[in-house]
Amino acid sequence: ELTGQIARQYVDGGGPDVILGGGRNAWSSGDLLGRARAAGYGYADTAAALTGAPDAKLLGLFGDEQLWEADGTPPPSLAMLTTAALDRLSTGPDGFFLFVEEEGIDEASHANDGDAMLTAMPSLDEAVGAARRFVAANPETLLIVTGDHETGGLSLDKGSGLRWRTGEHTDTPTLVFATGPGSDQLTGDWPNTHMHDVLTGTLLSA
Repeated sequence: ELTGQIARQYVDGGGPDVILGGGRNAWSSGDLLGRARAAGYGYADTAAALTGAPDAKLLGLFGDEQLWEADGTPPPSLAMLTTAALDRLSTGPDGFFLFVEEEGIDEASHANDGDAMLTAMPSLDEAVGAARRFVAANPETLLIVTGDHETGGLSLDKGSGLRWRTGEHTDTPTLVFATGPGSDQLTGDWPNTHMHDVLTGTLLSA
């Protein structure tokens, strides 16, 4: 229900220019897809449709819940979606903000499922690689890679090997990797609200 509320806020509040991922079931109630089309969104549900989507606001849904749960044709990878979003957003004259998440890492860590977590990690790595290639060609771009929290408390204990400490979030500090304008402001130890300050300053100065 919460996901459906967020989808409705996207449509009713003007919404971002590009929305790509899973969550198709959240858009199935209340004719949200129809309302999104009426609000100017093109729609894609396959990799082919994503490639051929018109140059307008874009909504792409490739799985009912998680991105990897699509039936039939394999969904686009997170790296493909990252590249597609960058290709569209970078054509505007005023810059852009793009948020990309590999949610499977958090979900697997909640379940203390190391195999699933290690399956999700390459997906994130490939998406970061796509973003880094864009930054190499557009060095005025600020790229930040981080997490909103740590989950599971996975640790390497002497004698017992890898061990999960919890199925919940922890207070373990998360690492931040950044490059581009403003990245020097993200060195050192900071409360998570500092990220907001840096991003806001970067967007306002763009």
